Amino acid sequence: MKNTEQCSLSASKFVTCLPWPWIFFGFTLVSTAYFMNSGESFWLSYLRSLVFFNGGIQCLWAALGHLVFPLQTAQKIGWQSNGFQTEIGGVNIAFGITGVLSFLFLGWIVPVGLMLTIFYSSCIYAHIRERMNTGRKASLMCLNTGIVVVSIASALIVLMR
Repeated sequence: MKNTEQCSLSASKFVTCLPWPWIFFGFTLVSTAYFMNSGESFWLSYLRSLVFFNGGIQCLWAALGHLVFPLQTAQKIGWQSNGFQTEIGGVNIAFGITGVLSFLFLGWIVPVGLMLTIFYSSCIYAHIRERMNTGRKASLMCLNTGIVVVSIASALIVLMR
């Protein structure tokens, strides 16, 4: 079944079918420009925005999918729904809340950015390994996650110098 056929209009499809990680990345770019215009450096603005949108908001959105619409989310990823989704939903809530709060507590940005980089890297690894073992295609969201990992890691490297 084509992706467009699977994404008829409903609350669960709204959560699971729209390319939210890409939309959040767009918000990241706009937010970065805003903070740079306010005098903040590019890398700090970029990391702040990445951690807020692609960490905090994206993780809260993923938690909604895993906890409220587990069957649809598992199908979208190419998995079978199981209890592990509840665990991932809990992890997403934890990262989501700390990502959002790091926007207010700037001292949290580096540790939360590091945690997100490790978490998202493990997600990428799991999806690639699964593709190699089963032949199933990894979701296009895996590409977005890779871009976010490289972006956060780059910002962390530059800011830690």
